[in-house]
Amino acid sequence: TYPANRVTESTYKSSWDSDTSPYYMMLSGTSMATPLLAGAAALLFEKPSLRTKVSFHVAMARLGGGAVYLGRDEVGLGKREAVKDIARTLSRMVDAIVVRTFDHAVLEELAHWASVPVINALDDVEHPCQALADWATLDMLRVP
Repeated sequence: TYPANRVTESTYKSSWDSDTSPYYMMLSGTSMATPLLAGAAALLFEKPSLRTKVSFHVAMARLGGGAVYLGRDEVGLGKREAVKDIARTLSRMVDAIVVRTFDHAVLEELAHWASVPVINALDDVEHPCQALADWATLDMLRVP
């Protein structure tokens, strides 16, 4: 559960009224349903990260799925294999691709060739997952 001195139950329930919403259950430590039914995500990270890696692993597990971490040396985006081939191969094996890359063009090429959702975990242009987390934190801390 969230530290009582920082956030109270009424604070984060203000924007998610139901005790059964995944957002409420995640913050309260309540067990969540497993809507992914064993789905899998590839965590394709050219740029390492402790928080992002753990966050996506834990999120997939809590939603009933799994994650496979693929670091820069394991994949070699555009070096050992073409980005197009990586996108097509992973699309046959996983349900989503989470990417942390130095180059926005790599992310766009993966998204173009993949037949599964590609999630931008960070590139040289944007950091949308961090922006979403920041927004959720601000929303959660908003007093009704």
